[in-house]
Amino acid sequence: MKILFASPDRDLLSAYAILLGNSETEVEKAFDGTFVLTRLEEGHPDLMILSNDIPRVDSRKILAFCAGKKIPVILLLDSKPKSAEAVENASEYLIMPFSPRELKAVIKKVTDKEGYGT
Repeated sequence: MKILFASPDRDLLSAYAILLGNSETEVEKAFDGTFVLTRLEEGHPDLMILSNDIPRVDSRKILAFCAGKKIPVILLLDSKPKSAEAVENASEYLIMPFSPRELKAVIKKVTDKEGYGT
């Protein structure tokens, strides 16, 4: 499985890339929205994990792009969403901070629903 993980927090990206990566899972890291859109146009990850505070491109634009390509997205939020529109086009969301166990559980839920399994 290929995961594109996008967050401006480089420490978070590095830690979770190590945690999630294994012989069956490749984790690609992205630090800004422009790079995210470039990578999405070049390839098709099985799953995207997207921080809502990704710089340079509004996360809603990335979510809409992923929805059009049928790429499931786990959206990382700083606080509970105030409306359904805030998480529109996201398969699931997590509120930061979260534990590795929580993230793995949400990944499993999304990939099981999408038929990938982990």
